[in-house]
Amino acid sequence: MSEQPAESRTEVARQAESHVEAMRRAEDEAEPTQRAETGGADATQRPGGSAESAEVAQQAEGEAEATQQAGHSADAMRQAGRGPDAMRQAGRGADVMRREEGEAQGRQQAGSGVETTRRTGSRAETMRRTDGRAEGARRTGSGVEAARRVAEEAAQRTGVTIRELHRIPEFRDVHRLFDDIWHPDPANAPVSVELMIGFAHTGGYVAGAYEGERLVGASVGFLAAGGALHSHVTGAAIGRGIGYALKLHQRAWCLEHDLARITWTFDPLVRRNARFNLVKLGARPTGYAENFYGVMADAINEGDESDRLLMAWRLDEDLEQPPPPPYTVALGVDDEQPVRGRADGPVTLVATPRDIETLRRRDPGAGKAWRLAVRDVLGGLMREGGSVVGFTDAGEYVVTTRQSRQSQ
Repeated sequence: MSEQPAESRTEVARQAESHVEAMRRAEDEAEPTQRAETGGADATQRPGGSAESAEVAQQAEGEAEATQQAGHSADAMRQAGRGPDAMRQAGRGADVMRREEGEAQGRQQAGSGVETTRRTGSRAETMRRTDGRAEGARRTGSGVEAARRVAEEAAQRTGVTIRELHRIPEFRDVHRLFDDIWHPDPANAPVSVELMIGFAHTGGYVAGAYEGERLVGASVGFLAAGGALHSHVTGAAIGRGIGYALKLHQRAWCLEHDLARITWTFDPLVRRNARFNLVKLGARPTGYAENFYGVMADAINEGDESDRLLMAWRLDEDLEQPPPPPYTVALGVDDEQPVRGRADGPVTLVATPRDIETLRRRDPGAGKAWRLAVRDVLGGLMREGGSVVGFTDAGEYVVTTRQSRQSQ
């Protein structure tokens, strides 16, 4: 703001002097006027008050009004006297306002820049996630193709063709195959035709291995929680690699359907199955379940309690390898009988019988002893936080304790 011209300032000064003079006169007259105003008011209100008092009151009222006007004039004078200073302050105020407006505009622009940066960062993060998903999809695609090729090669080596099953006659063939393998009680079949129909219809896995037109192996599974397939039962002719080819077909099928795990159960006393599951496939136990299915009436289980290891085959994770020796022996074997040892080492071994099916038939007492011993030792170690990380050539589970993992 520019300063006020000199002529205007002179006129303001003259006006201010007049106001000062009026203010002095008003101040000289203010005290008697106040006394008259008070006395006149009382006289007017009281009955019998004189006309003189009324006149004095009227004069007082007029003088009071003049005093009020004089006070306004004095205020105007004081304001006029401060005119140049006020203008200078106003000029400084305008500068301050311009600076504040500029700063506010700068903050607004900076805020916009920050917000733009945030949006840009969000877009960049979105692009990175999208690129990561695309790369993951490419890797998954190549993984599915590789898994499919491995499964096909395994099937060719055994001379079988493996495919999914969808028709009732095919399910009946599976039912007959399982009956030939387990010879179950009619009320204790591994899986019924009706269940296979239901599993296949709802997106589960039912597959068969064919040698020409003859079914020689099959696997049945259903979808489970956590992006997994639970393989309920797999059966095949022993010693030809058909079971392995079926599991590889199952693995490729799971990868194709975006499933990262395959779970199943097996009897921890069956040494060949333990080696197949832990060594050949690379699956790992996640828990020990006592008498999981109840007492099973079939030719293989021979009325034994159905303790089971709960297995998980993680298709997208590296396999944990067992640590190097030495190991302590928590459960050993002597003359086909279980022998308790020490289970206090960081890595310990739990033995299995050489052939539990034959032992059950020949010596049911010895079979029962193995069931209880493995339940107590292996089940006990796992309940205390131990993990099964391998299986030796001598038929022993390799178990790391919770303390050994915490010290690593």
